[in-house]
Amino acid sequence: MKNEINTAGLTKLQSGIDQIINVVFGIFTGITVVIVIALLIWAMVKNQQEEDPMKRKQNTHKILWGAAALVLIVLAWGLTSFIRNAQGNANAVINSNSTSGAASFLNIFTQPIYYNLKV
Repeated sequence: MKNEINTAGLTKLQSGIDQIINVVFGIFTGITVVIVIALLIWAMVKNQQEEDPMKRKQNTHKILWGAAALVLIVLAWGLTSFIRNAQGNANAVINSNSTSGAASFLNIFTQPIYYNLKV
């Protein structure tokens, strides 16, 4: 008798959680990007109509902070996608010589990745 652990249920649970995260985070990111772009356009229009140099400077700072927020949102989206794909891509195997989980994760940045795709 073999003492093996059946992980089919956990794999199915992880797949369901990944789908939920993809949908929720994708919708949240999309809505946030649209709102930030709308606010940036509004601030630029307001800045062009403003004659007071101090208020123009304040509006310019708002525009710069909004652009920085937009970049951070897109970077966060890409980073979470990268981490999720590095953790649990069921169709790819990362070939590395290390056995430690943390060392294996860090090796994806320093060594070439070879994919063994299952068809």
